[in-house]
Amino acid sequence: MHYIRKIICQHLVLILSIYGKDYMLLSINKLERIKNYSIDFYLKLSLLLILFSVIHYALGYVPRIQYTIGIVSLLLILNSYRAIYFIFILMFSLAGAVYFPVSFLYGSPSLTITTSLSYTNLNETIDFIFSIPNYLLLISSLILVIGYICTIFKLKTNRKK
Repeated sequence: MHYIRKIICQHLVLILSIYGKDYMLLSINKLERIKNYSIDFYLKLSLLLILFSVIHYALGYVPRIQYTIGIVSLLLILNSYRAIYFIFILMFSLAGAVYFPVSFLYGSPSLTITTSLSYTNLNETIDFIFSIPNYLLLISSLILVIGYICTIFKLKTNRKK
């Protein structure tokens, strides 16, 4: 694993050298700090990236890396506030898990889906839930499990206080 981190850091230094030597010297110091993070941190970070990419898809949209990175960056900031971090992940996981079967069958949210939801009764709702294929419910439960796993762990950043 140390060898992989070394190769990644070398490639980042090579890419950053395009911007000039002054920037590269600052970047090398930052890359030294990146080396100090454990592989555990990177696994947790990648799990968050996967979760929010899947949630974006589950809500009926094409996953975009800039949105996913933005949300995960916000979660890195909120990580020290455990209650907010927990509620944020739980809220998005629930929304993604509940809406995934609907988005898979009918597409992204629209006014038609929203109005049909407001004009339905309990029997129609039960019929709809039982008509959802099992594999969609399995994927929805997988989104909830990954969300729960993400709420359990704490990202340990090497901040100097």
